[in-house]
Amino acid sequence: EISACLVGSEMCIRDSSGPVTLKARILVGTTWSALLETDFIPHPDRDLDSMPNDWEILHSLNPDNPTDATSDPDGDGQPNASEFAAATNPRDATDALRATASLTPDGIAISVLTRANRRYRLEASPSGTAWQSIGSREPATNDAPHSWSVPLTENRRFFRVVVSLP
Repeated sequence: EISACLVGSEMCIRDSSGPVTLKARILVGTTWSALLETDFIPHPDRDLDSMPNDWEILHSLNPDNPTDATSDPDGDGQPNASEFAAATNPRDATDALRATASLTPDGIAISVLTRANRRYRLEASPSGTAWQSIGSREPATNDAPHSWSVPLTENRRFFRVVVSLP
């Protein structure tokens, strides 16, 4: 469905099906411009909730409702916006970002299955409130396991893995 509106001297076009070609002439005084033609690509996130329309539609969310970014349909404790960032399915509680920790001769190995086109950061905190970055993984083209080696210290520390889009 394509809809158009004129607001002042600006034309807005909405199309939920994909790119369209926009053709227009501009009136300056009494003179019309030559025919201008451009491809119009609809906004990839109409409700500006940080989740692309295609992803919302794929997961039966509403691309015109920004409040669905904070809902949690699978009840796994992660809102839809976090599920998008982690590249997990917001309707499957078993599909989640999970980190494992194991003791090694040199300290602790913290491992996670990383998803393609996501940036990962390992953070540590002595109290669980003030976090400091201690490792990172830049986006890759494939899903792959990744591990960080953390030397043992005498102080107790909490760890978390933070996922973001590049």
